[in-house]
Amino acid sequence: GGETWEPCTRLEGDMAIASNIAYGKIHTARFGRVEQEIAPLDFVRPLSELCLRAAALHFRHRPTFAGVPEKYKDKLAELIQTDLPLNVSAPLIDSEVYWKRCAADLFQTCVPSDHGHSWKQLFFEKTVEEALENFDGSEQAHTALNRLLSTSSELVFKLKIRQFASHADLAFLFDALPNLYSLSITFGSRNVGMKYERSIFGMKLADAECLSQQLPRTETLTQLILNENVLDDEKVRRLVVGLRDNLTITDLD
Repeated sequence: GGETWEPCTRLEGDMAIASNIAYGKIHTARFGRVEQEIAPLDFVRPLSELCLRAAALHFRHRPTFAGVPEKYKDKLAELIQTDLPLNVSAPLIDSEVYWKRCAADLFQTCVPSDHGHSWKQLFFEKTVEEALENFDGSEQAHTALNRLLSTSSELVFKLKIRQFASHADLAFLFDALPNLYSLSITFGSRNVGMKYERSIFGMKLADAECLSQQLPRTETLTQLILNENVLDDEKVRRLVVGLRDNLTITDLD
């Protein structure tokens, strides 16, 4: 019996060797020589991964998660480019994976615990802060800022504005951000170097008047921080008029 099967066994072995050699030549021709042997099909990506890569590649032109199984959504979010227009990504993408990538691309310091433990909230709050700090009051800048605030309106809860050089009326900010509960703002400019002038620092009387007018209107603001604003008696008197009719602020600095 053994002699009957030996030629067949030897033939099968020879065929397997030949198959592996042929596979090795094809793999080397396509992908280059590798250190370790790769089993056939190991180098072939799963169809699900190919589909996700295709969806991510064309996401800008077809921005949708429709039809993507729940277990693949975060994986797709890892592949989507982070430079999508915010008016597209904000209402569509909730994945923290995506917004963490966006934040890491733009900001050096990111502490989600300071922003409701949410990367999406962090991204939009820091983006709005940066826009306000660089706002120059021009019509073009105002249009761009209003567009950003419209996109961010439901996602911004607290702001820390370290400089507000334009001294613009803050009414637009309170109108655009219905969820704002904490506002820290310092009027004037920072890091001016040789262009130092005493007059560019701190809150003006007009700033105090404009802010005072907004305080009775807000229904969400509970914390107001006005550090380093060179407040004097007259500015404080103006602010007190608005604070007197405010029903929400419980923390004033």
